[in-house]
Order: sequence, then structure tokens, then C-alpha cells
Amino acid sequence: MTLQEFIHYTKPYKGNMCRVKYNDTWVKYHRVYCGFDIETTSQNEKSFMYIWQFSYMTETQECVVVKGRKWGEFIQLLEFLRKRFALR
Repeated sequence: MTLQEFIHYTKPYKGNMCRVKYNDTWVKYHRVYCGFDIETTSQNEKSFMYIWQFSYMTETQECVVVKGRKWGEFIQLLEFLRKRFALR
């Protein structure tokens, strides 16, 4: 799935938040399950990323995998998730 397909496909998250105690402070977390992986290669003592993928799943949405080839696309994905979950 491309980044644009993911943005249009992903529903607003309306799941439950969980609370975890961390250093005597209660912290709220979204129940969202994610994974990230990149594939790289080396050439002339330099490394290059040639593909990345990000999997995303919530309690109400099946797992989807977003793939891209440029870091700018991944940064766009992170910005979309930040806005979607109203994160700082």
C-alpha cells in the first residue's frame, strides 16, 4: 500500500487508551500496534536505504503495510500519524 492509499484508507482511531505507571506518573498510551523495517545496501563505503515498510494495526482495523522508497515519504507518514493521534 502506498502512503497516499494509507492516508485515505486509515480510519480515525477511536479505541481505548491504556494507562501505565512510569516513574510514579501515570502515562496514557494509544493501543496501536506498529512495526518498521528498512532494507539497505552498501556501495563504495556508503550505505543506502532502498525500501522501507511500516505495519499498522489497531483494535478496530486490520493490519496494513505501507511501503516507500524515499525518506521524505516516511517523514510524511510520521507527520500524518502525529496529526491523526493529536501527538506533540
